[in-house]
This record gives sequence, structure tokens and C-alpha cells, in this order.
Amino acid sequence: MKAKLPTIASSLRLRAQTAKHTIVRNFLIIIISSIFPLQASTAGWTQQWIDSFDGNAVDWNNWTAQTQADYNNEVQCYTADDFSVDKNYDVSGGTLTIIARRQFIDCPHAPLGDRTWSSGRLNSKDKREFLYGRLESRIRVLDTEGGSWPAFWMLENQIFEQPIKGDGSDNVNWPNPGAGEIDVWEWFSNNGGSYITNFFNRSPGCSSGNVVTYTYNANDVTDWHDYAIEWDADVARFYIDDTLVRTQNLSSCGQYEEPMFVLLNVAIGGSLGGKIDSGLSLARMEIDYVAHCTATSSNSATRCNQSTPGAAQNLFIFADFERTDWAAWDSSGGTIPMQVVDSDMTYGEVMEFDIVGSTVVGFTSRAPFASGGVPYDASGVVNTATLEFDLKMTALPTTGATDWRLKVESPAAATEAVVSLTSSLEGHLAPELDTWQHYSFNLADLATLGLDASAIDLVLVFPEFGTGDGAAFRLDNVKILTNVAQNPATTDNTANDTGNAFVPGSGGGGGSPGLLLFMTLGGLIIARRARRRPCIQQSNILPGLRILRGSIMRLVLRISSISALLRV
Repeated sequence: MKAKLPTIASSLRLRAQTAKHTIVRNFLIIIISSIFPLQASTAGWTQQWIDSFDGNAVDWNNWTAQTQADYNNEVQCYTADDFSVDKNYDVSGGTLTIIARRQFIDCPHAPLGDRTWSSGRLNSKDKREFLYGRLESRIRVLDTEGGSWPAFWMLENQIFEQPIKGDGSDNVNWPNPGAGEIDVWEWFSNNGGSYITNFFNRSPGCSSGNVVTYTYNANDVTDWHDYAIEWDADVARFYIDDTLVRTQNLSSCGQYEEPMFVLLNVAIGGSLGGKIDSGLSLARMEIDYVAHCTATSSNSATRCNQSTPGAAQNLFIFADFERTDWAAWDSSGGTIPMQVVDSDMTYGEVMEFDIVGSTVVGFTSRAPFASGGVPYDASGVVNTATLEFDLKMTALPTTGATDWRLKVESPAAATEAVVSLTSSLEGHLAPELDTWQHYSFNLADLATLGLDASAIDLVLVFPEFGTGDGAAFRLDNVKILTNVAQNPATTDNTANDTGNAFVPGSGGGGGSPGLLLFMTLGGLIIARRARRRPCIQQSNILPGLRILRGSIMRLVLRISSISALLRV
């Protein structure tokens, strides 16, 4: 969303370097495509995450308001306002509306302080990140006057942009490896009859833009449309509704091998948004949902939305920040658990509990302690899931050594399971003073003790009731892991970048591919990939390891693609 395309010279250099491989690959692909038309997708989808905006405020467990974003000479000031009269985010009626408003506003992060517009920019960095699969959103624009620039896009998670962890894991400048960009849908109201998809990175030949023409020009964008990307290590496909509008070959890119996060925003004016219509006072983008799915052979779903079959997701009750829907809790109300920074930076932000008198402590999704909490349903993965956490005792109970307990409940304490921490899979005898220890428990064992795994809303860790006065301890990485493998999407590779006008009913169709020929081609590509992978030339070892990991992942995905074909 914020860069220029690569120079013509760099593109020519790439073509000169890769001409031989490109000619051979494209020749084979043209032959195969002419004999066996490719389907847009070879499998169904399993929903891994969705935000349907069903509440009355932004779910900050999914999103961060990126207020420190000042690019392209745009005139808006991004805020975190989802509550005031002039709010920039309105969650109501099952949708999120991002609202850009013409108003004078003091903008702390703007170079000159004051701005003439306010707006909203949400990202899911560090909260909801995805590597491969299908990312989809249903969007419409409510105001078409010139000057607005709404977008639905992605960035690699090592980019140096808010929120910043501060541990050196996200200090990469855009659009270097680890900080590349993919734009799924960007619409400029000054050119309202079309929208664009884009790639920005440092890999020669991988950066390119594509214009998709609407059928009914600018009025079409005011109707609901489903915009989506399906991508893996080798190819990205872009869709509007059921129509495939672009395919991008990623097989020679050295990027997009890191998890990516989602961004939703409305920019105003600037060098790319253009002239602002004098009659424009509000610029609104309405979003029905944002969802991520992974490929599966267990169904034939073609979309990733509320109706897509879902999978039980990992539940991160506490991991570096306190969720509003899973609050830290003291049953007696005698203390307020505090989020603190541990001296061991491996853990960073942790939750600290103090035991005063007879009480139990932990985390709950129950009202009024938590906001918007719902019980966690682990019934579908009860036989594989584990409940895990890290614990460090910082002060002993005044009574000395005592037994420590884990207690898990369903709503209204209708069912529960209580176990000693000494029964953990790790077999720790007891918490040790000033020492982090990891504990994990099979959910099936807790269910055997009577817990209803379909409705977990309370997780407590505490010294045995009545014996813990004076104890203090810290918890981190409190989570329920499904331990079910999440397979990345496996789609067929196609030719280099293509673009099409959007015409309802037109799209990628075709018959079944020739299995033997595709398997042979897959084997040839694996062999050629192993021979042609360039030497790693990086300034330090970590980027090199990331590239090596990406190469291995690509080979695995090739094999997975062939296996998927065998199941079709």
C-alpha cells in the first residue's frame, strides 16, 4: 500500500538471469493447461479464525489500532476511537465500519501535529497471523466521492510497525524480507471503476500491480463483495466473489515465507489517494467479516466465511497481554492481579498473582469480570488437546510448602476437574522458588474427572485453598492447544502474473488434471528447485535460516500438493 513498483532495469536483469528456467516452465505449463484446464482450487477449506463483528466495539484481542502510521503524504490522523460521537470505528448490526471524518484533530504522531481528517487503521499483528491458506473479507464502500483510499491487505510480521515488541523480532524495514506486502483489495475513489492487487518486496520480478475492472464501474463497489486471496509458497490467487481475477507466481520470490497479519484502513488524499472532493465529509468502509481458512480434503467448501466448517482453535488465555474476554481474577476480591515484566526476557510480560488469606486465582471468561467472554469448546479435540502454562513462584506461603492445584470449570461450576500440579506431564514435584517451570495436562484426563470440555470458562492455578497465604507467583503462556496439525493450503502452480476484468459468472473452471503428468511435473520442479536455489547471502545468520526454512517448506508443500491430487 505504500511503495513504488520495481524499476524496469531491475526487472530486465531478473529476466536475463531466469530466462532459461522461465521458458521451460512456461512451455510445460502452457501445454498442460491447454490439455487439462486447471481448477481454481483442489480442496475444501476449514475455518481457523473469523471476526464477524458481532459485538458493539472492536475486539482488541484480534486488532490493534495502528495510530503511528504516517505515509504517502496522506492527510488523516489514525485514532483508536470506537466510543465517542466522532468515533472512527463503529461496530453494530454485525459489521465493522471504518469511518474517515473531515475534522480538525490534534494528531500526536503527525509531523506537524494537526490534521484535517481523522480515520481508522486496524492491524492484527502479534494477535492473528497467518502463513498460507485463504484469507477472505466481505466489504462494501458507502461513499464514492474522490479522495478516499480504503484497503484490505497484509504485511509480513517482522516489519518495524506498531505494535513493536522491542525484542528485535520485528525491526525489519518495509518491504525487505520479513516485511513484504500483499494488497488483496485497494480502491481509489478517484478511479472508482476498478480496484488493484499488489505485491511489494525486495525480490526482483516479484513486485507487481494488477488492475481489476468492476462490471458496473464505481457503483459496483457500493455493493457487498467477497474479496479473497489463496496463497502458498509458490502461488497466490485473488478472487472477487467466485471469480478468479489474478494469479501470481511466487516460486522465485525470496519472501512471503513468514506469517502475515491483516490490515483494514481508510486513507485520505496524499500522493496516492489524490485530490479530495470538496463534498466529501465522510469516507466509510463497511466490513461484514474477516476470516482465515486452511485447506482440507474433508469438505468441498469454496469460501472462507461464517458458513465454512470450523476447526477447534488453540486458545491463548494469556500470552504477553491480558485479554478482555479472559480476565485475571482473584475469587475473594482481595487482590488485583497485575501484568508485569519479568526479569527473564524469554517471558517478558507476565501475570502476577498474590495470595492473601483463603482464595483461589486464575483466569475467567465469566461476566462481569470479563467482557464479551464465551466458554471455550474443546469437545472436538478433547482427546488430543493439552492445557499448558509456565509458572514461577516468587514468594513461598507463610505456612511453608503446600500442594498446588489446577482447577478447570464450566459455567456456574456445573462441572469441574481439580488436579495437583505434581500430576503434570512433566512430573514436577512442586513449584520452585524463582524458577520458571512448564506444566501441561491432557484435556482428556480432566474430562475423565468430570469436566465438560465443551464449555470451559475458568482456569485456576493456586496453592491449596486455605494454605497459600503470603504466596506470590507469575503465570505466562496459559493456553489450550488442540495439537491438531494445521495444513497450509495446497494449490496448483500456474503461469506468471495474469489479470482479468471481473465479469460475474466468469472464472477459473475446467476439468480434472492428468494425474500422472502432474506428478511427473511436480517431481521435475522439486529436482530443479533443489539445484537452482541461490546461495544465501545475508548479513547475519537469522535471515539465512529463514530462507533455508522456506526452501524446506516449499519442498514439503510440493509433496503435499501431489498427495492432495491423489485424494481428488
